[in-house]
Amino acid sequence: MTTSDLRRAGLDPAHILAICEHVAASGGHRPVGYVTAYPDGVRVRPQSVRAARQMQNALTCAGYDAVLVRTGRPQELLVTGWDERALESRLAAMRAVIQQLLAGPAATAAVVIDRYRCLSARSPGSRLGIAALTQAQEELRVGVATRCGIHAPRDPAALPAGTGNALRLRAIWILEHAIDDLIERHLRIARRALTLFRTLRRNATDGSAQEAAIRQAIGFLPRTGGSAARDTVVQVPPPLWPSRPPGGVATAGPAGRPPAVPAQQAALGFPLTVGEVVVVDADRPRPCPHATPVARPADSPLPGCQRRRSR
Repeated sequence: MTTSDLRRAGLDPAHILAICEHVAASGGHRPVGYVTAYPDGVRVRPQSVRAARQMQNALTCAGYDAVLVRTGRPQELLVTGWDERALESRLAAMRAVIQQLLAGPAATAAVVIDRYRCLSARSPGSRLGIAALTQAQEELRVGVATRCGIHAPRDPAALPAGTGNALRLRAIWILEHAIDDLIERHLRIARRALTLFRTLRRNATDGSAQEAAIRQAIGFLPRTGGSAARDTVVQVPPPLWPSRPPGGVATAGPAGRPPAVPAQQAALGFPLTVGEVVVVDADRPRPCPHATPVARPADSPLPGCQRRRSR
């Protein structure tokens, strides 16, 4: 594929390589080093069968149409474009993760304080708080990547020609930024709660100090910055997600803001799919015949992570 062909297919080789290198680094595999554009897509050559399977899983979780085309040595993965069902599955998983993150900063702060208490009881030291926060950050990011795909920089100009998948990708970008902001919010609350806990425990029991520290840290948190769409995701609690009237699509944004563009509606209007947002007649929305809504429990694994495809 030429550069223009890659962009029309929505493929960014640097993004594909970043996902594969992340898998290699976290899985103890040798680096991939490069990817190659061919007439049929972008090809990746992992160093082992295990690495190839893990990279195929990660690419599929990200929404790519990725298949293992060579099972001998060297292994070879072919990425031909974007898979509509995998993108919808990823959007559903990202919305579920955002609702969990919106509801759970106190739980993250409690985990950090508990870990600090455990570490300080074993071997007192000056950097135990940093260790507890670092572990919590890593666990949050690994958990998010496992549920809804690896976040990696991507060329915004590389969008597929099809409107549906292009909007799905734009919605995913909005939610990626929102998730990153929410993780940082969790860590800021946990960091402040830990500082308060160290002070309050001098005059109270550890349990009382922890409860008071978390409560004060959440109340003190300043408003986060960012775009209007990102602020809406970060600041609005779960019950106040944009709603839609029966049989219709919500088109009005929060008070004082213009209506959201289709990608923002798909990102924020949970549980709408992109197909429901884009395909609207004069009176009411009708599902896109090519869009497959995905209904999943919030704690179930992302279907794309377990899927194996063959041709």
